[in-house]
Amino acid sequence: MHFKFEDWHAIRNLFEIHHKIFFKDASAKDRGTLVANMNMLKCSNAKQGPTKAYNAYKDFVSKDTTALFLAAAMEHLGLTDMEEIPDDFIPLRVLAGTMEDQRKFLSDMVADIVDRFIKLDHDASISQVRGPSTPLQRDHKTEHTEARLSFSFFLLNMLDAVKEGDGERLMRLYLLGLKFYKAFGHTQYACSTFLMTLQLKATLAPCLAHSLTWNRFWNGRGGQGNNMPLDLHLEHQNNFLKSFLKGLGPNLSEQAAARISQSIGPLRVMMDQTDKELKLTKPSGIHKAKQDTEDILTLVRFLGKQLYSDLKPEESLVHSLNSVEIC
Repeated sequence: MHFKFEDWHAIRNLFEIHHKIFFKDASAKDRGTLVANMNMLKCSNAKQGPTKAYNAYKDFVSKDTTALFLAAAMEHLGLTDMEEIPDDFIPLRVLAGTMEDQRKFLSDMVADIVDRFIKLDHDASISQVRGPSTPLQRDHKTEHTEARLSFSFFLLNMLDAVKEGDGERLMRLYLLGLKFYKAFGHTQYACSTFLMTLQLKATLAPCLAHSLTWNRFWNGRGGQGNNMPLDLHLEHQNNFLKSFLKGLGPNLSEQAAARISQSIGPLRVMMDQTDKELKLTKPSGIHKAKQDTEDILTLVRFLGKQLYSDLKPEESLVHSLNSVEIC
């Protein structure tokens, strides 16, 4: 029995589904849509989609989701400005309480916001992304925004599970991902996810099921939150190998390629150790812009409080929602 880990490819595939659902050029004029927010931040690379610019699109989804959630929190708490701090916003008993009391207060507040605006869970149907079948009685813009917020949180949850090396959480999220794979025609990923779930729940011995759940990450820097999927690490190793094969030029042969591939692991360790001893720095590989906070605050101001209330249906958003076909 052979196991193949493709978490990076599977999550990237879900981002492509996200792009298929919510990226509509016709919605660029409507405030709060994915395209309008991209235009606001001038994210030309992200507009290419996850197929051509995965890292740029993933980073933008993170900013967009954070801004949507902050706008939702402002609506839920009745705030009109990010800098506004109403009197008695935090009860005195909480301010004077222990760290645990303050943590519980924050957790309960966030839970209330999530329960109000996040619509997807493991028992929910994919049809919630599309909404009910009475278009004339629907607030399409709110439905569109809440569906995007819900799906984006699902994607960020998967990314966080990978970073934290939380295989159990990732397996739970794949159960929801399975529905999206099936609904949008990604049958190979749907079949692979189903077979993996079947192996974990029924066919594998407990020790093998435990290994399949948890031994799917790689951490080359140590510390918490620095894990990556094994298939992404393999992609990096393949690129490292190809750089040596390219240098052989006309001397490239099957024997030379095999010799280099067998020594690539120890060579990588030697090079990293040499860089460490010489105190040489290199790019971390994390595609993260420094102005994330500024971009998020710009989006929150652009979205405004009316994003979730007192909205009228928009033609392009009706098209955006109705174009989602559920199998």
